[in-house]
Amino acid sequence: MSPRGPLFALALSLGQVACSAADFEPAGGAPDHEAGPACPGGALDLPTGCATAPEPVRAAVCPFVATHLPECVDADGDCFVAPGCAFPAALAPYADRLTDCDDSRPSVRPDAAEACNELDDDCDGATDEDFADIGRGCDACGEPGKLECARGVSEGGLACSSAPGQSGALEFPAEACDRLDNDCDGAVDEGCALAGPPGALSWPVDCGGERALVVAEGAVWRLDAGEDGAWAAQVVSAAGALPAHHLVCAGDEAAWLAGGDCTAPVDGPERCVGTSVVRLTADGPVDLTGPTAAAGLAFDGQGSLWWHVVIEGVPGLVRHAPGEVGLTRPEPGLALSDPAPVADGVVARQWIAGVPRVAWLAAGLDPALDLQPGAAEPPAANDDWLAWPYDAGAGLWVMDLSREPAVGFQPTTSPGPHRAVALRGDGLLWADESAGALMRLDLQTGVARPLVSPLPARDQRGVGPEAVIWIDGEGALRRQALP
Repeated sequence: MSPRGPLFALALSLGQVACSAADFEPAGGAPDHEAGPACPGGALDLPTGCATAPEPVRAAVCPFVATHLPECVDADGDCFVAPGCAFPAALAPYADRLTDCDDSRPSVRPDAAEACNELDDDCDGATDEDFADIGRGCDACGEPGKLECARGVSEGGLACSSAPGQSGALEFPAEACDRLDNDCDGAVDEGCALAGPPGALSWPVDCGGERALVVAEGAVWRLDAGEDGAWAAQVVSAAGALPAHHLVCAGDEAAWLAGGDCTAPVDGPERCVGTSVVRLTADGPVDLTGPTAAAGLAFDGQGSLWWHVVIEGVPGLVRHAPGEVGLTRPEPGLALSDPAPVADGVVARQWIAGVPRVAWLAAGLDPALDLQPGAAEPPAANDDWLAWPYDAGAGLWVMDLSREPAVGFQPTTSPGPHRAVALRGDGLLWADESAGALMRLDLQTGVARPLVSPLPARDQRGVGPEAVIWIDGEGALRRQALP
C-alpha cells in the first residue's frame, strides 16, 4: 500500500501502460493479456489490460463483467461479483481481481481506496492498513488524546479524540466571531457574517491579509478587517454602464471583467464577448483591453495578471506585468486558455480540435508541453499538486508533483459533477454538485469535509488564499477561514 495514506491506494503512474484493451480477445479465447506482475503505479490488472489514468477502474470492469460473467451475482451493484462465482478457465487468473469481499457494501471492492473505518475496503485482507498513526498520541483541542478512525464529517480519515470512539461526538461551545476556534474544529470564525456594502451582492473573493472584494449593484467594493475584527467596506469602482464580474485578487492586486455577455461552449473555453479586462492600480481602475472576448483571470506570484482571449474561435493567453503599459501574448499558436500560474511556469488548458487537455508550460514559457487528457473544467495547480475535473466533471483527478514520476489518483468517489477546483497548500477545494456542498480534502491525511453547504452559485462564492467567502440565502456575506 501507499506510504501517504488511503488516497494513493489507486495511484496510477501516468504514461506507464503495460497493455491495453486491444490485447484482449473477447470472442471465445483466453485473453492475450495474462495475469502477471502488478500494473504500474497501482493500477488494477484486468483481462482488458491495466486501467490507465484517469479512467475509473469501474469503467473497465462494469461492461466486462456484464458481458463475460452474466450469471454471477453482484448484489451491491459495484460491478465486482460476489464470492462463489464460477469463473471460466480463461478468466480464473483474474478471479481475485473481480471478486468482491463484501457484496453488501458498494464502497468495498478491489479497486476501492482504503478508508479508516475498521473495514477491509480494498479487499486485500488487511484493515485500515494505510493508517499507521492509529493510536498515536495527539492534542485533542487542549486535552490529551489518541488518533483514531474519524466519525461524522471527517469519516474515512483520522481524528484526534480524548476518549475512544468519540472523534465525531465531542461537544464544544458554539463558534463565536471572535478570531478564536471556539468549537475546536480547526477553523476560526467559520460562517461569520461580514458587514458588506448595501445592495445585491455577487462575485465575492478573499484576497488574503483579511481583505476581500465583492460586487454590489455592479460596483466593486473592498472590505478590510479592523483590529477589533469588524469589517469596513469601501467602494473602489463606481457602478456604470459596464457592471463588474469575475473578480480576482491577491493581496493589494485586484482585477475584474466589466460588461460583456459570457458563454461557455462545449468545444471551447468560457469567453465574455464585449467585456473589458480592468486592473486596479494606485491611480484607480484601468481598462487594459477595451471590448474583447476574455475570461480566466488569475494573478501569479510576481503580481502579473493572466487571462485568455478568444480571437476568431481560437483561445490564447495574455499577460500584464505590474507597471507595464503593453500586454504580452505568450505562445499564441498553442490554443491555450484558463491559466493557472505556478512558480516555474503556468498550467492551462490546450484545445485540440475542440477537446481540452491539461498543458504545463515551463518557466520562460518553453513551448514543450506535458499533456494530460480530459480537462473538462479549468485546472488548478501549485508547486506540489495539480488537479482538474474530467469526463464532463463526473470525475476529479489529482497529481502529486512532488513524486518522480508524478503520480495521479482520484480523490473522491462522488459522482459529481465537480466544478471550480482550487488548491490551497495541501488542501483541495471543489464544488461537488451531487453533494450540494463546497468540499475541502486534506491531501496529506485523506480527510474530506464540507466547508459550505448548501452550495452557493458560482457568482455567489469565492475561494481565496486564506478563506472562503460566500453569499448566503438571505443575501448576507459570510467568511470562513481555511485550515
